[in-house]
Amino acid sequence: MRPMGIRTDRVLHATVGMYGDLQGIAGKTLQEIEGLERAGDAGP
Repeated sequence: MRPMGIRTDRVLHATVGMYGDLQGIAGKTLQEIEGLERAGDAGP
């Protein structure tokens, strides 16, 4: 079983990726989610 922190990081990374995909589709009409913007800047 993987440590909780690693699983949480993977979920966060996947969520940030999905949010980025949605931004590519919806453009600026998609409301910013502040926590995801910062998490995406941190990198994998």
